[in-house]
Amino acid sequence: MAIGGDLVAVGAGGATADTIENAGAVYVFKRQGLTYVPEAKLVAPDATKKAEFGRAVAIQGNMVIVGARFA
Repeated sequence: MAIGGDLVAVGAGGATADTIENAGAVYVFKRQGLTYVPEAKLVAPDATKKAEFGRAVAIQGNMVIVGARFA
């Protein structure tokens, strides 16, 4: 998980992307008042089985950096 400004990025390395098991995903939330609301779900454009996209995440400004352990 990474927090930067009003954004929170939560990595889910074991998530299914479309129909690809354990490809991974990152869920991005944006602060609105006192709560966080879903902003985006990020998946790798070239998702592969067991890549674990989202195993590591970071935020720099308005950019989310995502690692894929086995890509």
